[in-house]
Amino acid sequence: MAFVAIYDTCVLFPRMMRDILTRAAAAGLVRAQWTEHIHVELRQRLVGKYPDMAEGEQINKLIAYLVKTVPDCLVDGYEELIEGIECDDPDDRHVAAAAIKAGAQAIITRDRRGFPPEFLKRHHILLKDPDDFMADLIDLPRAGPAMHQIVTEIASDRDDSVADVIARLRRNKMPLTAAKLDR
Repeated sequence: MAFVAIYDTCVLFPRMMRDILTRAAAAGLVRAQWTEHIHVELRQRLVGKYPDMAEGEQINKLIAYLVKTVPDCLVDGYEELIEGIECDDPDDRHVAAAAIKAGAQAIITRDRRGFPPEFLKRHHILLKDPDDFMADLIDLPRAGPAMHQIVTEIASDRDDSVADVIARLRRNKMPLTAAKLDR
């Protein structure tokens, strides 16, 4: 059984982070999941940063690509749990509800303050920074070589070098992942 992780909006927003996390899921290294609500938040963040995307089809294509890349990504039936969840940030309740519904072992997020430790402990859910998560994943015997292959594919797709991709990971606040891939 694969490790189940909920990817929060904040890890799907930066392109490089989204790319490496979704490719890890597509390779079967993790069972990544998220919700339609996270798609809505992603759309809002993208339009906020890139207003010209609001009128075009780019965001729809991106979301379709995410669902195609990670076919079993969407969690359904979590909505009924939202009202009963107490999070420090009410906007994080849908993420917590999806984690419970999916039986997730972790929530991958940069938002350390939104999820109370007692909630996480009660539901046996880890809160993982995406850099820590990927660095831990790379240490696994099967995942390490696969992650190196993924970085090579990203470089090829972007017409970059592997060194450029690793440098971009560092700039995207993923220094542990970059260091492990640079070996």
